[in-house]
Amino acid sequence: MNRIGSVLVFGLGLTASARSADHVVVPGQSIQAAIATAAPGDRVLVQPGVYGQTIDLLGKDIDVIGVGGPAVTILDAAGSPWVLVSMLSGEPATASVSGFTLRGGLTGVRIAGPTSAVVRQVIVEGMTKFGLT
Repeated sequence: MNRIGSVLVFGLGLTASARSADHVVVPGQSIQAAIATAAPGDRVLVQPGVYGQTIDLLGKDIDVIGVGGPAVTILDAAGSPWVLVSMLSGEPATASVSGFTLRGGLTGVRIAGPTSAVVRQVIVEGMTKFGLT
């Protein structure tokens, strides 16, 4: 297992914002479905487990949180070439992804364009890219 980083932070500083609803995701459920239904200010609370899926914040001002932290909340692409976490649609500095181990994909996080979301408390394992474009 190749560990590329243990704690990574990108983006602008955090600013406080009111949070309106929590969307709880448990193993076997889709994190992306919770993101799709989340409104600005919501949190997607991902319970501990291994999730064989990728996520895209879809430009939303939301927080996606691995509740148990990166040691027990894992996004695993199972060797696919996909990006595990995408922030490509202008997510604001108040949006964030935190508390995950990202493994098994070609790229852990891709941030592009005018996006300034924050990535924190993330472990990246066995990937060749972690990038900003």
